[in-house]
Amino acid sequence: MIVKQLLGLWQEAAQGSQASVPRRALEHLVASTGAAGGRLSRGSEVLAEVGRFASPPITHRLPAGREPFEVALAGGTPPGEELLLAAGTVLSAWWLREELRASRFAERRRLWETESLRAMAEVLSGQLDARAVGQSLLFHSMALLDARRGELWLADELCPGAEVAGGSPGGYALWNGWVRRCWFRPRRRP
Repeated sequence: MIVKQLLGLWQEAAQGSQASVPRRALEHLVASTGAAGGRLSRGSEVLAEVGRFASPPITHRLPAGREPFEVALAGGTPPGEELLLAAGTVLSAWWLREELRASRFAERRRLWETESLRAMAEVLSGQLDARAVGQSLLFHSMALLDARRGELWLADELCPGAEVAGGSPGGYALWNGWVRRCWFRPRRRP
């Protein structure tokens, strides 16, 4: 019966329940074994704690994917293999869903970055003014990198000098003397 409840917990979570899957799974484990308390962890990360630990807990590994979950139960009867397997299955599915959600967010972020680069190219394609191109490039790059400060230095090979093109939002990141010393070195003529 408790195995069915645990598997039902995953079904609720898959349908959009906002309740904490690890906490509810641990509550089911504690209730089914009669333990005074329990702690659910994955590696060094504690996912949920329930009840109190009057006696030293006994740790059980839940079968899962790459890194198994562990449940430490204080008192009560040892959980059966079916119960541990059901809890491990539910928690593995939950963990996989969370990883998928995080990867979708990262994918959307990369898509936004690509779209920003496309917009930048579109703006730059119609410009002939170096300052306008520099400013657009600088602002789009700062937005993509979440930067607070930025500068764009343009130089001409025929005229070895540096000029800040597009401004320096947030203040100067470098000073002109440093750029001249490090970037513009005299070239030897053959």
